[in-house]
Amino acid sequence: MSYLDWLRTGSDFHKVSRIANGFKIEAPDDSLQCRERFSEIVDEAIGNASFEGYQILPHRSSREDGLWDSAIITISAG
Repeated sequence: MSYLDWLRTGSDFHKVSRIANGFKIEAPDDSLQCRERFSEIVDEAIGNASFEGYQILPHRSSREDGLWDSAIITISAG
């Protein structure tokens, strides 16, 4: 299974919402542990994006912790 496939399925630390040209991922709850692990997932997704052929637009939290709040993932054409 590719990392992109894994992202699409969700996990204990990220939930998936479908959008027209891809999907959005978010932490499933607001606990610090979940948000920290979700931020690691976003960082891993950023690192895998060009290799696996998708774009990622992460959104940084407005909280002082600077963790990621969400990310939009779109699939490259071709």
